Amino acid sequence: MGNSPPPTPASSSASSTPHSTGDRALGRHNWEILREGLAGIVEVPEAWIAEAVRLLFAVAHLKAEPTGALGLAALLAEPGRFRGASVCCVVSGGNVDPEVYRRLLQQRVRANAPPI
Repeated sequence: MGNSPPPTPASSSASSTPHSTGDRALGRHNWEILREGLAGIVEVPEAWIAEAVRLLFAVAHLKAEPTGALGLAALLAEPGRFRGASVCCVVSGGNVDPEVYRRLLQQRVRANAPPI
């Protein structure tokens, strides 16, 4: 759905984030509630979710679980969609396996990303 291609990990040993949203469907009841107020949906590649988790830790000193970083990941994946708009991202949770989190933080996805 996005205009921006997802970043490619700097290391070929990097794998997808197996801890992201898991269930890829909104569910019938959720959709009934959400559809009235949604302007759209951004599908976020897992590489952008990993980058959002890493940036939240490196820049804001926040430990967010991958699903809690989806709002920032959407901004990273489709910046043009939000350009000129006032945006609020809710960042939540720190419920992530420590080993998975360590791998996410070590993964440098963008060449210009600041090192941790």
